[in-house]
Amino acid sequence: MRAFGDVTSSYGRIDILVNAVGGGIAHPSEFWCSEPAGWRRVIDVTLVSTMLCTRQVTPGMRERRYGKILNIASSVAVQPAPGLADYGAAKAGVLGLTRSIALELAPFGINVNAVSPGPIQTSGMDALPPEVKARSVSLVPMGYIGQPDDVANAVAFLVSDESRYITGQNLAVNGGRAYN
Repeated sequence: MRAFGDVTSSYGRIDILVNAVGGGIAHPSEFWCSEPAGWRRVIDVTLVSTMLCTRQVTPGMRERRYGKILNIASSVAVQPAPGLADYGAAKAGVLGLTRSIALELAPFGINVNAVSPGPIQTSGMDALPPEVKARSVSLVPMGYIGQPDDVANAVAFLVSDESRYITGQNLAVNGGRAYN
């Protein structure tokens, strides 16, 4: 975790951490034919890296009694999608981690929250077949796919001092898509 040491030596401290990791999915597959090695890769990339990075900043934030930790989860964490059981489980783990460490760190003035994007216009969305993309749009009450700025604005709010009394929360950025 040399990068954290480099940032600290250059800037003095880390007040905000955004864990925006995920992936590792080679290709979506049904649960019953998924490989344990693929699960380990997805969980390591998505959940374990979030835990490791958070551990790097926590001592300094606790000492200063201030900090903002924001984890990017996914709508798949609370609304499963066929073929993405590994990714959904890993992102659900990110939500559980968010809530647990929010409770541990709240007494130290550290806010820990998550943002769960729904369908967002990214290169991954562009790669989907047109019928899959159309289905995604049909499930969004606002009638369109979100933009990366929609997620960025939610993140900016949750790492700002305007969110000082918000911790342990998951903000869904999904155009009103309800969860089952």
